[in-house]
Amino acid sequence: MPQISTPRLKVTFQKISNNSDRWSHKIFLVDGDLETLLLTSIEGDDLQTWPPSPPLQDISHHDLPTGEAILGVGMAGKSHWSTSVSVENNSIVFFDMACLIKAVDATVGSKYEVAADVQATSVGENISLRTPSANIAMHPHHPQHHSTGLIVVGSQVNVVPDLSTKSPTGSVRWCFRLSTQ
Repeated sequence: MPQISTPRLKVTFQKISNNSDRWSHKIFLVDGDLETLLLTSIEGDDLQTWPPSPPLQDISHHDLPTGEAILGVGMAGKSHWSTSVSVENNSIVFFDMACLIKAVDATVGSKYEVAADVQATSVGENISLRTPSANIAMHPHHPQHHSTGLIVVGSQVNVVPDLSTKSPTGSVRWCFRLSTQ
């Protein structure tokens, strides 16, 4: 099972049992040997043009000079998707997603189911994920000319790009960082 981790956070990737061409991922808080599930990506199926999260069909693990990363690519409808999940400073997990949109009715972003023992709360433009033992901060990252929103909706966290920031080539990005506090 491909994964990346910091001393306190871990992201694992696994094939979806009911849709074997897609990879899903889970985000865990790590405390010694104890792992607490925080978020699970909500995936679509091969019939959806606009799945709830990037439809990753191929992933690969890389050891980079700045840390480890998992890169993923996939396609849904006529659009191409990519994801990079990397470790920064051995303490932060950085998610950078993009979609090359080939239609005007695009609905892109990433959706996560919040684990049962985790409380997700909006704090300004950030999200706080609280467990009985820790507080995890989820911060949007706004790359040049792209904007990302983090929204708590019931038991879900939605990460959404501002589609008005779509580049002239039709690509849009959404990014966020996770860190323990």
